[in-house]
Amino acid sequence: MITEAAAKKGQIDKALAERITAKLDASQMAWTGMAKRWGELTGQDSRINPALAGVASEVRAAISATACNPTGWAAPDQIAGRIDLKRAVKGLNLSMVNARDVAHLMREAAATNPALTAPARVIAMRAQGETEIAIEQGISAYDGKTWATPRQIATNQAIPLPEPARRGLINLANEVIPTSNQTVTAAAPLDPSESAQRKRSGPPQALRRSGQSRTMRPHEPASKGPPR
Repeated sequence: MITEAAAKKGQIDKALAERITAKLDASQMAWTGMAKRWGELTGQDSRINPALAGVASEVRAAISATACNPTGWAAPDQIAGRIDLKRAVKGLNLSMVNARDVAHLMREAAATNPALTAPARVIAMRAQGETEIAIEQGISAYDGKTWATPRQIATNQAIPLPEPARRGLINLANEVIPTSNQTVTAAAPLDPSESAQRKRSGPPQALRRSGQSRTMRPHEPASKGPPR
């Protein structure tokens, strides 16, 4: 809404705004799928970090105050009267870059974090689904394996993520990362500064090295998971 308002008020090129919003729509769909899957890892006893919950509330409040009215979205003139649209879209561009970096971090966590757990019922369902997809593709690495005991399922115990469930999270991140990259690329003209160019060039070096060092080789069991 903010990008479209900036275009309608002549603050940015209309064709540029259309390209950005199209990429944002695709990125949002990919992020929604990944957020849902990660959300399944939380059990009834899980608690959101209060600091994160507070920041999320502040972001929602800022968006509401900027782009909303009591009855819905604000008109471009109203949005322009509340904020500096040109500066705002540059800030949104930076948030797109940060989102791309977060996607890399989430992929890294899915691939390497040994502390990831989830309720047994969800994990058993997800792991079985990934196993069935693998079998349909002629991959037998997971065939005949069980991922949760009957007791764990009955009590819905939090258990470590088995390989198929991790594979699903990694593949979702592999969908989010390119859509985030495409959004960043589409929005690049919003801020041509040198510092912005450095940020847009890719994730931090530590992330790149980490991702490369954890690349799954053909002989590793994880590489046999379905490309989902």
